Amino acid sequence: ADARPGRVSARWVPWIFLGLVIFQAAFYARTAGFEFVDFDDRTVLLAHPGLYGGESFTDNLREIFFDYYPREEPLPVRDVSWAIDAGLFGFENPQGYHIGNIVFNALVVGMLFLFLCRTIGNTLVAALVSLAFSIAPIHVEPVSWVMGRKDLLAALFMVTGLWSQSVELSSTDRRRRIAAWLLTFACCVLALGSKISAVAFVVALALHRVLSPYLEGRLEPNAPLDVSKALRRLPALVPHAIVTVLVFSWYRGILSEYGVLRSTGPGPLDPVHLGNVFQFFPLLAGEYLTHLFWPGELSMFYRWPHVEIPLTAAQTVASVAWALGGIGLVAYLWVRRRDLAFYALSACALLLPYCGLFYVGFWHADRYFYLASGAVFAALGIMLFELGTRVPRARVGIAVIVAAFMASSATIAWQQQGVWQNDESLWTYEANRSEPSLLSIQALAKFYVR
Repeated sequence: ADARPGRVSARWVPWIFLGLVIFQAAFYARTAGFEFVDFDDRTVLLAHPGLYGGESFTDNLREIFFDYYPREEPLPVRDVSWAIDAGLFGFENPQGYHIGNIVFNALVVGMLFLFLCRTIGNTLVAALVSLAFSIAPIHVEPVSWVMGRKDLLAALFMVTGLWSQSVELSSTDRRRRIAAWLLTFACCVLALGSKISAVAFVVALALHRVLSPYLEGRLEPNAPLDVSKALRRLPALVPHAIVTVLVFSWYRGILSEYGVLRSTGPGPLDPVHLGNVFQFFPLLAGEYLTHLFWPGELSMFYRWPHVEIPLTAAQTVASVAWALGGIGLVAYLWVRRRDLAFYALSACALLLPYCGLFYVGFWHADRYFYLASGAVFAALGIMLFELGTRVPRARVGIAVIVAAFMASSATIAWQQQGVWQNDESLWTYEANRSEPSLLSIQALAKFYVR
């Protein structure tokens, strides 16, 4: 039942990697000509010429790492990448920032493919999963919006870290294992410097170390877990965990000093807030899955679900149903399919930082599901491949469904790119949704006034 039988020859892996990277860069190439949009582009980037557009790159680095604190988003890796863009193309030229997003997104797709080649074991399935990921409409936002840089960088370093850890765990050469471990640690640090939600990365790494025998086919998916042997793999992540805690504490201190964190209201560990997490997290997960497979009216921000909007009885029932269904599915996978359990648990872990670790409340945006969606596609791809292997008559139907999904996703993603072309296109789209936000109407009015 493993997806490994029938794998494409390994000699094709570099060519498929290169093809996916080139295709993804070409698919988003037109976004290089997009403008800045008046939603954080000006306040976070253009309002800080000292950080990104100084007289020299050395001056930029000094501001980024030493002088300019406190600030709302101290993300040094992202900031350095922006400073490089500004140095190459000009501080006020949006082209450089957009090209950077195109490149980093293409590398994410390529590294996701290399990682899935090792965990799925079937090169063709890994390629199709990566292709589905590359044309998902919900990924248009982080790629086409300059502010999506932190999501792309964090995802790139996390998926590269997972790939290097898989090399470490499968290698018998001591030097190669050490080099791979060092690369994983470096990726952990770089991911944390790209976006603070990467605090969840150490959890994904731990899940990978524990479940790697199932992912790489050394154990059957339902074989008993040797707990003692699994626990012996975890001490290697102690440095990663220490750095994560230190960065987390530093970041919270900076945000408190800047005034982003407020003392009013329930804290992240308050029973009221934890109750909101259990009540709203299933609905958020359901919304992300809906947008992934049925991308109707995508938006840069959604009004619902939100803690300030009380749930109806039907919505509460839906939340409980999503929660019970999710818990039941994960429990089943943990017992019967521990290889698939890795993808399900990793996707949940990557979403947890958006449940109020810093802000007491919930933030719902498609870019938060960027890397987690790759885990969902991987699990689904494995199951469809196994269904086609077990039931040959279903292969034609599966192929038709997959082709139709790919075609519709690519079409919607291409159309959605145009939304991010400039202020007028973005706010016109947002203001004409069936449930527009007041912010979008105000922004469109301000644009026409200017």
